[in-house]
Amino acid sequence: MKKLLRRHFRVFGNTAIIIISLLYLSGCKSDSSALQSDHKDDSTVTGANVLTELQLADNSSVQLYLAPCASNVCPIQLRLVRNGRVLATDSLDWSASSRKLHEASWTGPWHTGTGESLPVYVLGEENRQIGTSMEIVQMSTDANAVFIRQSGGFEHVKQRYDLYAVKDNKFVRLWSDIEGEGPVNSDAAVVNKGSVQDILYIKGLATSYLDHLDVFDYPQVERLHWSAESSSLKQEIAHGLAVVQVVHEFSSIDAARRFLVQKPLCLDYYWVINGGAVSGLPKGKPVIVAIMVDKTGAEQELIRLHECNPDLEVRLTTISTLEQE
Repeated sequence: MKKLLRRHFRVFGNTAIIIISLLYLSGCKSDSSALQSDHKDDSTVTGANVLTELQLADNSSVQLYLAPCASNVCPIQLRLVRNGRVLATDSLDWSASSRKLHEASWTGPWHTGTGESLPVYVLGEENRQIGTSMEIVQMSTDANAVFIRQSGGFEHVKQRYDLYAVKDNKFVRLWSDIEGEGPVNSDAAVVNKGSVQDILYIKGLATSYLDHLDVFDYPQVERLHWSAESSSLKQEIAHGLAVVQVVHEFSSIDAARRFLVQKPLCLDYYWVINGGAVSGLPKGKPVIVAIMVDKTGAEQELIRLHECNPDLEVRLTTISTLEQE
């Protein structure tokens, strides 16, 4: 697995939603070919620079497009296209350093691989690569979304997330977030909720990377969903989370961290949290957990852990929220 990132239309009347975020890359293979750069008219789609294209319900589409480079800056753009004509263009905040293209895939949700594999377009030289992926999300019964995952960096890889609407043939940014400095982890996943889909967004300070620091991790999971009543995106604390918990009693936070260090392959992406966040455990008691997208993902994680270390005792549990004191 190559971690480019440490560790994801129909329309509302005339409005569509686009989400941009970052992801984990796996199975990355080098492709010595570069995207073609010859095109004469930016308003006419030639296909040479189109990374991928998703159809909207109104016979238009959204393209992920690599624009011409200037001084080692190659803009990665969203383009709204109808009948071969470009109606709107918006450059993502993170650009590629070259036109060199690699192929990779991301198998979500999160790190369990229970979702379908998505193609990832990895652009640039190895120490300055940008990975991007795009998928359709049904945010309501009459509106779809496009979920774009993007990552960048080398030793300190970071993720950013942006949410766009397509309204009146223009892109409008609705929401944005980016991992901060230091050991901050984040991820996003599309989840089914009846006939529609929401987005779960997890982010937190992962002090596990500071080795034996006697401080709890503080992840938080939010749910992004479209409100038909207010015609807007809502961002709320997620409830009813599926959690895979390591069944082991730890005398201190430091002891829990040492346990993680001893099993880095099996327990990557795990957090040391305050036991008060898990039903039936007293506050202040360290607990090692993986916060999963749903019960199916948690069950898949139990299988993975058993294959990784049959002696590791774990259990599936459900918690209300991850709010901790």
